[in-house]
Amino acid sequence: MFEPHPYREALLDELHARPRPLLGAPCLVTRLDIQVAPEDMKAHGERLNEHVGIEVGARQAAFQMGGFDVVFERRTEFITYTIIDKSPSKEPFSAPAVDPGLNAILSGLPGQLVSAIRLHLQTSKGGQPDLDQCAAVFGHETYAASMLRGGMASVASDFKPDANGFIRFLVHDGSDNPSTRGRMVQRILEMEAYRAAAMLALPLARSAGSELDTLERALDGVSERIAAGPHASKDRDILDRLTTLAGKAERLRAEGDYRFAAARAYGDLVHDRNHRLREERVEGHERVGVFIERRLNPALQTCNAVSERQNALAQRVDRAVRLLTTRVQVDLEDKNAGVLDAMNRRAAAQLRLQEAVEALSTVAMTYYGVGLIHYLAKGAEEGGLPVNPTLIAGIATPVMFFGIWFGLRFIRKLITGGGSK
Repeated sequence: MFEPHPYREALLDELHARPRPLLGAPCLVTRLDIQVAPEDMKAHGERLNEHVGIEVGARQAAFQMGGFDVVFERRTEFITYTIIDKSPSKEPFSAPAVDPGLNAILSGLPGQLVSAIRLHLQTSKGGQPDLDQCAAVFGHETYAASMLRGGMASVASDFKPDANGFIRFLVHDGSDNPSTRGRMVQRILEMEAYRAAAMLALPLARSAGSELDTLERALDGVSERIAAGPHASKDRDILDRLTTLAGKAERLRAEGDYRFAAARAYGDLVHDRNHRLREERVEGHERVGVFIERRLNPALQTCNAVSERQNALAQRVDRAVRLLTTRVQVDLEDKNAGVLDAMNRRAAAQLRLQEAVEALSTVAMTYYGVGLIHYLAKGAEEGGLPVNPTLIAGIATPVMFFGIWFGLRFIRKLITGGGSK
């Protein structure tokens, strides 16, 4: 057989990581979703390992505490505790939300509560909601309610936290299938938990939106200065401003990218769970899924809009930097061309000057050379030789002049490489 892939076992375990509970009726289900930093996840596992013996690195574990069934789940950025009371009080939500023993175990652990839900499940003929009971539980008639699973069950909630901060759901079920009940309850709980997780991005989007307004106005001002024309000192100042804007835009995008992407993912999960519940309308009440999506969708659209603005700002800054860089390069090329032209003129002037110096040097060297020859000829004449010093000096002058001239040119060629062949 082939060697198993190193991820195969983990992927198979993931298929069964979050089994749906088998629920009888009546029962009370409490769910706590706690946002925990990655480095603090282990603390929860260690605490539960110490008190109830679960594995420290377990992603999912079930245990009993004070007569309740407790399910621990470790997710990407959340830890979830689901507490199931199979013998709740007759009056919905009248019992304490969390067993004192479990509360003592969880006390002091790192994390921030994001979602707290209580769901009371009871049987009802045909799954019809008890509207009088719903009104008594929520204290008003403006709660949301829906028929579920083709009319076999119903759910109602006002989405207002109770005195202990829990969002309450009252579910009436007309079936006698524990697995079906568990799947339905799991979807209701996940729909609300993922809604809360998705909306964590909204405060960040609002704060980022105001900062984006400031950065966009600043970029508009920089763009106007770029359009005003080139100037060396001004371009340096513009580049400094663009660098600052680019840093701020990148910081904003880095802060928001993960949270906005997570919001989109959680939003998709909310829509999926709502779709799978197969909601139908209860006369006189807004559907639960409609209530959630009517408030969630604008938040997600706000996050998407801010994310798009962040990307657009980063692209605008990049375009402005490239435009300024191109202008600076063109300006630098023009300056370099001027410098090269000036160097060429200076080189030509130096060449002319060098030629003039060579001519003067030739004349001077000829003068002194002919003078020496004249002195030699005159000495020879006085020594009795039949020579005419003046004639010899006259004959030597052109020979000396052209000899020196061509000699200097030959030496110059050797120095400049022209005579290296």
